[in-house]
Amino acid sequence: MKKLIALSSLALLLAACNDQATPVAPEQEEPETPIEEPATPETSETPTTEQPADNETSQQQVDTTIEGVEEREQTLIVETVNNFSTAYAESVNTGTIQPLMNGIIMHGTDYNIQVEQDVLALHGQGIAENPVSLEVSLMKKIGDTDYEAHAVERVEHVKDGKVQNITYERTYSLFYDYVEGSPEAPSFFKVVNVATKISE
Repeated sequence: MKKLIALSSLALLLAACNDQATPVAPEQEEPETPIEEPATPETSETPTTEQPADNETSQQQVDTTIEGVEEREQTLIVETVNNFSTAYAESVNTGTIQPLMNGIIMHGTDYNIQVEQDVLALHGQGIAENPVSLEVSLMKKIGDTDYEAHAVERVEHVKDGKVQNITYERTYSLFYDYVEGSPEAPSFFKVVNVATKISE
């Protein structure tokens, strides 16, 4: 009888231990749930790593603006834009479009009339123009003979002894006159149109 009591007491003790062990297990698992939560910020970091990829794409887009323009053509474009800037100032100062017509602007375009009006208007106001700096910031090939260039030009307008600094933002439409298959033949660009935005 004592053995039965002892065995039943032992069985009750084991059952009690099992009952206590059951709640302990979930308590140990609960701290693991917060540990998994920081994994969520890791997934939120994924877009951050994708953003530089977007930046790289935009840089490639900027680089592609001179794709298709060979080094020799780039040199000729910069030379043409510089010649235009110098001739434009000379035309304003003299009141004649002749400096621009000497191999710079293509004859027979609508731009011939517009640029003459612009030059005469500045000259009529008594303005003299002095080029200060010029930077060609973009070049691209549009067709076999059609190119485009963007330039920022800083000039001084002098009137009655007073100097005013002007910035021209100009987009040049250019025609490439070259002889196909003859690299030695003289090639040059001519200005077909210039869209000008002025900021002081």
